[in-house]
Formats: sequence, C-alpha cells, structure tokens
Amino acid sequence: MSQISLLLASVATGVFFSAWPLRMNQSGLPGTAAMLVYASVSIVAAFVAMTVSPGSWAALRGRPLLVGVQAGLLNAAGVLLFTFMLARATRLEAPRLLLIVVITQTALSGLWAAYQVGSAEPRLVAGLVTALLTVWLLR
Repeated sequence: MSQISLLLASVATGVFFSAWPLRMNQSGLPGTAAMLVYASVSIVAAFVAMTVSPGSWAALRGRPLLVGVQAGLLNAAGVLLFTFMLARATRLEAPRLLLIVVITQTALSGLWAAYQVGSAEPRLVAGLVTALLTVWLLR
C-alpha cells in the first residue's frame, strides 16, 4: 500500500473509532450488553471478510493464533472497561473520557515505539509529558 493510502486508512480508522463509542453511549445500553452488540457485529463482519479472503483461514494456527488470542483477551478486557465507562458516562462526559482513552493509548504506543528502538527522542519525551498533562487537565 502507498503512504497516501495508509494515511487515508489511518484517518478513516480514527473517524470510525471516535464515532462508534459516542454512538454506543447514546444507545443507553449497559456495559455488558453494549459489548455483546459490539462483539456480535464485529464477529459477523469478520466472518464476511474471512469468506471474501479464504486464505486467512490458513493463518489461524500455531504461534500467530496464540498471539492473536492473547491480543483478543487484552481487547476483551479493554472493551469491558470501555463499555462500562460508556454506559455510565453522560453524553457530555463521554467525549472527554474518549479523549482520555485515546491520549492514553497514543502515549503508551509512543512508549512502546521507544522501547522497540531502544531510546526516546526528545520530541517523543515532550509528547509523552504533554499527553500526561492533557489527561490530568481533562480529568
């Protein structure tokens, strides 16, 4: 994929990932029910995508499957907490809490990138400090 395609996909992903929690918050569903709806729609979409790309079924084995299951467990814990938060937040609180989630996720991704490289550039450190300050201010 070209860099432009990846950038557009990243922006579109951001749009969808910011829109669905706010819409789910408006549903009024309790946390576990919201997770069930979220997971049900996701599993149907995954099966449709796997049908369109049948080679993906062969990848579901060995270490990739194990790491994928681990990632799924982390996602399940995150979605449980996320839907718990959304179910209890008011429509005014939900966008602010979503910002805190996204900033925390971004900061941790930055830390992971620094760990992978073995050092942190001054810009990254400044960004992480700014992210922590932003979360503190949004609380």
